[in-house]
Amino acid sequence: SFDESVMVAGAKNERHLLYEFWARPKRWYKYQPLDLIAKYFGEKVGIYFAWLGFYTEFLIPAAIVGFLTFLYGCFSIINDTLSYEVCNGPVGDSLMCPLCDKLCP
Repeated sequence: SFDESVMVAGAKNERHLLYEFWARPKRWYKYQPLDLIAKYFGEKVGIYFAWLGFYTEFLIPAAIVGFLTFLYGCFSIINDTLSYEVCNGPVGDSLMCPLCDKLCP
């Protein structure tokens, strides 16, 4: 019935609370309500979401370091002598040329 749907105003059940505090796009940055998830979906699913949240938070510093390393590589490749020697030096017929988009001459 309509009274039991998720869109009903007021927190009548755990499903509505999960919708209000977890399953909305605007709530992506908030912590997960693990007790409500475990109560509604079961302990195994609650543990899964707890692990997934921990693992995602654990990977954020590694992603930041990787992105900064990528940016450093993009900005410093112009001054890299090894890349210049591979493309323009005596090994110029190499197939792996990091400075050009086509095969090296």
